[in-house]
Amino acid sequence: ALLEQKLGTAEPRAAEDFQPIDLDQLPDMNPRAMFDENLAIALQRYVYIGNENLIYDLLGSVEMNPQHFTIMMKPFYQEEVGKRGGSVITRLSDMWLQHPDRLLASDLSMRPDQPWPVFHEDGELHINTYRPPSLPSHGGDASLGFTFIEQLLPDEDERMFFLRWLAYKLRHPDVRGPAIVMVAHDTYGTGRGTLVEIIRGLFGAKLVNTVDFATLSGKTYQSQYNDWL
Repeated sequence: ALLEQKLGTAEPRAAEDFQPIDLDQLPDMNPRAMFDENLAIALQRYVYIGNENLIYDLLGSVEMNPQHFTIMMKPFYQEEVGKRGGSVITRLSDMWLQHPDRLLASDLSMRPDQPWPVFHEDGELHINTYRPPSLPSHGGDASLGFTFIEQLLPDEDERMFFLRWLAYKLRHPDVRGPAIVMVAHDTYGTGRGTLVEIIRGLFGAKLVNTVDFATLSGKTYQSQYNDWL
């Protein structure tokens, strides 16, 4: 009843009414800050995915179930004196879940052609998992990278195939393509780590994960994800 009194009977915000979110200017939540300030931040940072019953953290680029969200938000609450003199606790997780300005998205999708972190299409709000990397606008010497690739892949056909694959993936990160398998000599200084850092620089750390061979080959408990990999 207290939540209904605070929030009123307004309907959740329509997808076409959402405003662009500037996460770079969004401050961190602080349990010692004012309750309303933390709620205002949460309304911009978290999105409810209705089709999957998940909550997505735009700032951290992670998804969680409502139970996880509720536990994580335990330190954020306000305590007031009720009409009968008792203590009434209002939790931020409850306020966020029932707030009319809470963002509601239909799904997660990788769309380099759409704004990040959310975009509006076909009357619905979507979360864009593609995060554009911060590439330098000027300076540097590309020849150093090509020289490195020549040393790493001395075979011209293999090198050309790899570079074309890399160029296409950079332009179309949302398109699934063939996997690239490279077998390198087990000697320090071969260049495997440098190659990974180059790829992280091109695509951004959020879109590049390191998977060990045991997981990829199905030798661990995570082998059920091999089809996805």
